[in-house]
Amino acid sequence: MNLIEVLMATLLFSVSAGSSLQIWSLISVGMVQEERRQVLADRLESELAALEATLRLQSRQTLQPPPCGNAATSVQALLSSRPSAEGVQRRLTLLPADDGLVLELAIEGLPVRRQRLLLPAALGLCQSPPVPAAATGGQPHG
Repeated sequence: MNLIEVLMATLLFSVSAGSSLQIWSLISVGMVQEERRQVLADRLESELAALEATLRLQSRQTLQPPPCGNAATSVQALLSSRPSAEGVQRRLTLLPADDGLVLELAIEGLPVRRQRLLLPAALGLCQSPPVPAAATGGQPHG
C-alpha cells in the first residue's frame, strides 16, 4: 500500500466517522426535545387534573348548590385564586350568557396547549332552575 492509498483511506474514514457523529447528534437532539415536550405536556395534564380536583372538592363541600345565574363567574374566581404551576400560563374565558368558561393552559413559547370546557352545572357547582310544566307542554313524562 502506498502513501496515496493510506491518505485516501484515512480521509474516507474521517469523513464517514464525522457524518456518523453528526447524524447521531441530530438524533440525540431530537430525542431530548421530544422528552422535554413530553415533560411539559405532563406538567399541563397534572395542572389540569389539579384544577378539576379543586372544582370537584368545591362541589362536594356545597350541600345545596346555588342557582346557576352567575356560577361561571364564581368558578372563574375560584380558579383564579389558585396559583398556577411553575411555567404554566392559565387563561380563563367566560362564555356568553355566563353559563360556562373555557380553561386554556399553555407553556410560554411552546406549542403545547390544553383546553377544557367547564360548565358549572355539569360539575355540580350550581343547580339549574326547574323547567316549568308549561314549557314541556304541560304533560307529565313517565
